[in-house]
Amino acid sequence: MLNLITSKWVSFLVPNKGRSFIFIHVQKTAGKSIRQALGLQGGADHRLAKVIRSDLGEAAFLSSFKFAFVRNPWDRLISAYFYRVQGGNGSLGDQERAKHYPDSFDAFCERIEEFKNLPNESMFVSQVDWVSDDNAIQIIDFVGRIENIQEDFDIVCEELKRPSIKLSHVNKSQHKSYRDIYNSRTKNLVAIAYKDDIERFKYSF
Repeated sequence: MLNLITSKWVSFLVPNKGRSFIFIHVQKTAGKSIRQALGLQGGADHRLAKVIRSDLGEAAFLSSFKFAFVRNPWDRLISAYFYRVQGGNGSLGDQERAKHYPDSFDAFCERIEEFKNLPNESMFVSQVDWVSDDNAIQIIDFVGRIENIQEDFDIVCEELKRPSIKLSHVNKSQHKSYRDIYNSRTKNLVAIAYKDDIERFKYSF
């Protein structure tokens, strides 16, 4: 059984090893599946790594194994957009929030910078920001890719001295392939908006 270090932070002691881990839950990167596989209880913790470091303290942060998963920015944005316009988790708050997003994905892309900077909305924040400090320097130990999710999650399990766990796909958005949704303009708008993600994590359309 995993022992909670504190009742507030997503950081757990690894059995017989005494090392904690911190999962940086980047939204729309299979975080629910990963949390489920690791047995993390409670609601998702959608805080940037630098915020967790500040909240948890430098010593605990540095001594923990810190990891996150990222996703092709064009694919992630489609998933995030449809999640929002379809009512999110179904709560009244998410249903109300859905009304503020354009019905058209093309129209949404025209305003992407506006939505990236909305207060209390981390769904569209660049993935580089999730794993870096204020100077864009990565401050976590491992970044896996959704495109290689099982292989990269096996690396996490190995680091945590746990047997490999087969991930299930939960919380899947309902939409067709992202490549069939973009046109040349929206493809380029996303390339500009998420330039840092594309360069840092070596993604292409």
